[in-house]
Amino acid sequence: MPTSPPELAFRFDAEKHIYTLGDEQLPSVSSILVAAGIAPAFSYRNSKIDYARDLGTYVHAACALWDRGELVEETLDPAIMPYLAGWKAFSVKRGCTWERIEESDYYLDHVTGVRFAGTPDRIGLVDVADCVVDIKTGEQKDWHGIQLSAYQRLAACWGGYGLLAVYLHADGTNDEQEYE
Repeated sequence: MPTSPPELAFRFDAEKHIYTLGDEQLPSVSSILVAAGIAPAFSYRNSKIDYARDLGTYVHAACALWDRGELVEETLDPAIMPYLAGWKAFSVKRGCTWERIEESDYYLDHVTGVRFAGTPDRIGLVDVADCVVDIKTGEQKDWHGIQLSAYQRLAACWGGYGLLAVYLHADGTNDEQEYE
């Protein structure tokens, strides 16, 4: 006779941006921020938004491959290179060591019933301090700190972890914003 309930399979469908735990679809961090009116919805299509979204996706992929030591830089589109240069400069300057890179996870609170899922960009050490880091290719927005707080819950690391957004720019530079 089993002594505990069976583990439910957690899955992320990147193409549809859907997280599921067993048969239940979990809301994503971004969908919660949009539903709360905190972050804008980007569901409509136009070339400027499509370009920005796709650029962010490709920059994230290039940075993840570089962090894993798997990037073949000669294969990158030249438009991505300055953003990657900004990420490299940040990573080297701050001595980053990553525990988790673009790993989806979920949060369940059995007392309150709160449940959601998401994909923190990085969790690891920045200047030997534990941090949850989000990579951005756009402008700084007020809701980025709230997004990072949710990712901190996903990482099950509420105490002592810093929250940091790194803004990568087309000129190869970067800016950092620390959140409480």
